[in-house]
Amino acid sequence: MNLKEIELKRKLELAKLDISPREFKRRTMISAVMSSLALTLFFAFVTRFGLLWVYPLILLASFVGMVSFYNRTLDLKIYHLQRELDKEVLFAGRYLLLKINSGIPILQALTDAASDNTVAGDFFKGIVTAINTGTPIEEALEQAREKTPSSKFKKVLYPLIVSLKTGADVTYTLEETLASIRNELALEIKEYGKKLNTIVLLYLVLAIVLPSLGFAISLVFLTFVGIILPTVFIWVVVLLLAVVQYFFISIIKSVRPVINL
Repeated sequence: MNLKEIELKRKLELAKLDISPREFKRRTMISAVMSSLALTLFFAFVTRFGLLWVYPLILLASFVGMVSFYNRTLDLKIYHLQRELDKEVLFAGRYLLLKINSGIPILQALTDAASDNTVAGDFFKGIVTAINTGTPIEEALEQAREKTPSSKFKKVLYPLIVSLKTGADVTYTLEETLASIRNELALEIKEYGKKLNTIVLLYLVLAIVLPSLGFAISLVFLTFVGIILPTVFIWVVVLLLAVVQYFFISIIKSVRPVINL
């Protein structure tokens, strides 16, 4: 297994996809071939099967683009899973801390946390399943810590692992870890405010002021020179504005911190 396959296997584990790297590549190739053929046929219908020399170029370019797109979806899945786990990390950590403070063993606390119907609950459910199938609890926690995409969940699991290995009291360390995570989230909120100011300024200029003024001035100028714009041009402008709006909405969602204090 080469380095690329090892990295792909690692990503599949982080994305919680129970398939081999070879199977993922096979599915990616099939999906890319089908999508590129569909795009080429669509272009053929639009051009009424003219420009035959362009079809191989479109097929090749769309195939390369689709392979890149489907590979990118794996990274997006990992990213979304990380954000979902980060959103629930404080609640899950506090739940474990409350259970342990009340005298419940760590294994029972993990079992109770696994009964929650959330992303964090599914994460703990995987740990409990590994323990029930014979994996030592310390090893199960270490494996889960390695395979989670959330750095904050790694921090929550670390005190549990140290406590099980050394016998030290986990409550103080876990409480300090949760306080540290809470401070990190507070800093992320402040950073988000700074980023949002810049994004809003760009949005006002590129998505509101520039299109409205530019379109109005263009219409006045074209009217004076006697050029009549076709209806399709207006629809193209509307489509471009919709793409710009979606682009800014996506940026705002991507930089927004996941907060559940």
